[in-house]
Amino acid sequence: MIHACTPSNFCAFASCDPIYMHDHAPALAASCALSGTNLHIHVVSASGDDIDFLLTLYERAQTLNKEVNFTFSFSTIDLSELSAEQRRVYYSLDRFITVGEMVDEGLGAVFITDIDCLIMGSIPQLGEDIGLFIREPFNNGNPWETLGSNVAAGAVYINNTEFAKKYIKGVSEDLKTRDLRWFTDQVVLWEKYKLAMRDNQGMSCRSFGPDFMDWEFIEGTTIWTGKGPRKYDNPIYVGKKKEFAELLEM
Repeated sequence: MIHACTPSNFCAFASCDPIYMHDHAPALAASCALSGTNLHIHVVSASGDDIDFLLTLYERAQTLNKEVNFTFSFSTIDLSELSAEQRRVYYSLDRFITVGEMVDEGLGAVFITDIDCLIMGSIPQLGEDIGLFIREPFNNGNPWETLGSNVAAGAVYINNTEFAKKYIKGVSEDLKTRDLRWFTDQVVLWEKYKLAMRDNQGMSCRSFGPDFMDWEFIEGTTIWTGKGPRKYDNPIYVGKKKEFAELLEM
């Protein structure tokens, strides 16, 4: 069950557990405020203290930019019978599941991204129905990872169109049926994209590239995303994350 608001204005959309929220949301919120990007954070199984943290985050983000909307929502789900790895996978899938559930509740266009990303520039509103980071897949001998690596899950644009809504609702419903296995979100995003482009004549897609999102933290790209251990040991990312978070004194 989803609680609190559904964002109606274009925004960046991230989902996480409370631990990642406390660790990464301040830097993301500050980067959104400075780049003029509305932000919505969805938290799985948040406590009252977590909600208070987000309210404080909102108030402090407003001091950086009063023009930016910062909204949040929560869901309650029992993950107690899952392993730690399965829970980690579920948290990675939840953003797509939740957006798919929100599209009939007045959701506007959204840019779905990682909670540990940093918004380094303005995210454009697209004319296309969807946007995906499409790339050459891995060639590492693992068919599952090769299939999933056709897209990166940190940059998914869903416009407020019927084609886009149908696509993300299909992704959401499919994810609910899958085993909790790493790369599942990327596999489903890719498979549903191929089906949609085949079946939905007229659906359009913007293909994002490394000039838009990167994990090498290159000056001038719009999204820096903290893939794997980079979020903890890359001095450029760690330093910029700390710089953003300190702006909110969090």
